[in-house]
Amino acid sequence: MAQKVRAGAPQTVELHAAEAGQKKLNSFAVAITENQASTIAWEVRVEALLYERAATRELGRVTVVPPSVSRVPSRIVAMGCCPGCRGFRVTVSGADPGSGAPNECLVEIGLCEYLLEGDPGLVANEPHAVRHGDRYSYLAANIVADTNVQVPSNQRILTVSALSLGVGATMAVGTNPAINLERDVAVQVAPNGNLRGPLTVAFAGVPVQGLDYIVELGT
Repeated sequence: MAQKVRAGAPQTVELHAAEAGQKKLNSFAVAITENQASTIAWEVRVEALLYERAATRELGRVTVVPPSVSRVPSRIVAMGCCPGCRGFRVTVSGADPGSGAPNECLVEIGLCEYLLEGDPGLVANEPHAVRHGDRYSYLAANIVADTNVQVPSNQRILTVSALSLGVGATMAVGTNPAINLERDVAVQVAPNGNLRGPLTVAFAGVPVQGLDYIVELGT
């Protein structure tokens, strides 16, 4: 589901985990597309819609780095899962830059299968609670060719997520063995211990349909 969002008052996009005749999916990916010159740091808040008393549970918030800084106008900015939920609600807000500057974006939320993958150096990453007071940043983009993502020396890797839109792609975090990325299945891994840059997250065999990744970093 896609919706245009303008800066100013918060606006929501809601998607149910199962529509008539469709397979029930409990995982999501949120993408944002905006003007290359945009300077808005959008805040994206994701909530899970629960069956019990129609309650909601906040899964997390992301402050999006604007394309005027990241140079990437279209990218996935959040992935996650909530087993047993009935859907997701995404609330997006941003301060209007004024002076005729670009002040809107296209927010897309889609459902996907979610695989938690691990090996001796990487452990399956269960959804983790927000650690208040910690500082986070991320590297994210859509790629259509093999890419080495460089993690700076002053950053600690919290998670690495990827969603391949075709077959044949692999992901390798530092010196850990490469992980095969299945088509349309989001994969997230977390270091087994304290893993810091400088190191490379390598994506190889990237299909022509493209691949989206997020490297979540902490100080």
